[in-house]
Amino acid sequence: MFSVKKNLIAVAFAFSSVFMAFSGEFRDEIFFDFGIGAGGARYGDSSTRDMISEVPDSHQIVLNTNAVFLYPLEKRIFVTGGFDTVFDICWGGGESVFLWDYSFTVGFRFYPNLAGICFDVDYALGRRTDFYDFEIEEDGVVTSVDGSESTSWGNGFIIGLAYDFSYHTDSIAPEISFNWKHMPRGGSSDNYLNLNIRLKI
Repeated sequence: MFSVKKNLIAVAFAFSSVFMAFSGEFRDEIFFDFGIGAGGARYGDSSTRDMISEVPDSHQIVLNTNAVFLYPLEKRIFVTGGFDTVFDICWGGGESVFLWDYSFTVGFRFYPNLAGICFDVDYALGRRTDFYDFEIEEDGVVTSVDGSESTSWGNGFIIGLAYDFSYHTDSIAPEISFNWKHMPRGGSSDNYLNLNIRLKI
């Protein structure tokens, strides 16, 4: 827990230092960005993959949501900070597994002056909490397993490519974003690929 607090303090200090460093430079309005989408997940830990495979005749959906604010450093460079979460829901045969990945993020968004194309690079501090309810049969004995557990906090990153239809305009328009989220979990790493629709206001 101490290391998590230390990381949060370091990120907050770096964030505030950037704000102060550019406080006398370019000034424009702050934006808020909200996104929702779907994607896929690949878990590095075999026990997590085995837990999902225990659900019979399963259906699975992976949803991604995020919310960030954007502080302009220059017309094409923004500092970003916010929250990103991935919901992996697997169910079937009266059994279910729900994996919830959540992260605090801080990073940058760049517009290379190619129409509305932009790039996101974010540091992510987060963990995953798993909720499960399924049955295991061993030697003819069926055992119900239900509960929840969380991974330790880890340091990862999110890299994204998007097209912002509102760029160079004063109107509100959607953004289409594709991102890769990489989150280490001790001896393994989780990877998520997501396609989102975002709205910047």
